[in-house]
Amino acid sequence: MTLYIDWDSRFEIEEEYEWLLKYHEIKHYLFPYINKDSIILIVGCGNSSFSSSLYDDGYHNIINIDFSDIVIKKMKIKNKERSVMKWYTMDMSNLNFFDDNLFDIILDKSTM
Repeated sequence: MTLYIDWDSRFEIEEEYEWLLKYHEIKHYLFPYINKDSIILIVGCGNSSFSSSLYDDGYHNIINIDFSDIVIKKMKIKNKERSVMKWYTMDMSNLNFFDDNLFDIILDKSTM
């Protein structure tokens, strides 16, 4: 049986969804590995509030990627006041857009 999810259709109607755990449930595990200057890549960001919560805790060098252009456009609007955070429509299996060794940490909550 093949499982197929039409992500764009889902993101058209869904405002927010958290896969697995919310930021406040796991942030204490992250803090030993990152600092406020860390460059953070979040793959498969979707419409999660994880990035915005991380940003609001003072981690501003966040780059979010997702292959759904719809969700990226919506998240840019939703997070416009978090002006340093970046959003790109991109497939995580092809990160050639970024320089090698750019990121201090790459976070994936449930993309795989």
